[in-house]
Amino acid sequence: GVYNVQFSAQLSRVTGGSAQTISIWLRKNGTDVPNTATHVSLQANAGKLVAAWNFFVDIADTDKIQIMWSQNGAINLLADSPDLALPHPAIPSVIITINQL
Repeated sequence: GVYNVQFSAQLSRVTGGSAQTISIWLRKNGTDVPNTATHVSLQANAGKLVAAWNFFVDIADTDKIQIMWSQNGAINLLADSPDLALPHPAIPSVIITINQL
């Protein structure tokens, strides 16, 4: 059937001051899905950004779906522990939700 594949990824710059780019896309059964890639740039050291979007995909019972990424610089997928100084619960690096339409 057709599924809505949604994700969010907490990105963080760890070094440097010039812009760095990460590309994120969908892969199905080991093959990159055409027209699903997006470039996201972080401008400065210690910058944070949430990349989040969704894809509508035909998925069978045996299909394997992956969220892929590559980068040209110092960008991390950030997971963070709970904090009392700036109160917040734990932050996961990536969240994915898949719903059948």
